[in-house]
Amino acid sequence: AKEEEEEVVQNYRDCTIRAFLLYLIGGTIFTNKSMQYVDVIFLTYLQDLSLVNTWNWGASGLAYLYNYLEKATKPRCGNHGGYNCMFQAWIYEHFKRFGGGGASAKYRHRDPICAKYLPMKGYKYPDEHRTTLNRMEVDEVTFRPYENHRHIRPFEDIC
Repeated sequence: AKEEEEEVVQNYRDCTIRAFLLYLIGGTIFTNKSMQYVDVIFLTYLQDLSLVNTWNWGASGLAYLYNYLEKATKPRCGNHGGYNCMFQAWIYEHFKRFGGGGASAKYRHRDPICAKYLPMKGYKYPDEHRTTLNRMEVDEVTFRPYENHRHIRPFEDIC
């Protein structure tokens, strides 16, 4: 009876972990335009919990974001899905005028870039962003923001 009870507890535990992970990835990395629904296809990747840490979630999230950014360029598109935290960090790193509200004192070079910025106030309306982008000069765009991270995360210079 104890073994059977332990199996039931383990089953509940696994189901709870799967539900939480589905909520986590559906609400952060793989958000869609509805902002309410999670695609059940992600349950496929959560069947074997011992393999969850082997999936490349960052690259998958980036591909998902690129897909939604492509859709956002279409006329009459009012919003987009995808990993907006990653997109926001990319904007802060490349366009200093947006600034990200300043750098966090807790940031260390080994942390993800998005941990570098504090939340910023203002820019509630798209017209404010458009005006800011229209006024930017070439020297206000950072074309190589990760130059000082090469000793930590080396990558091939291809551009």
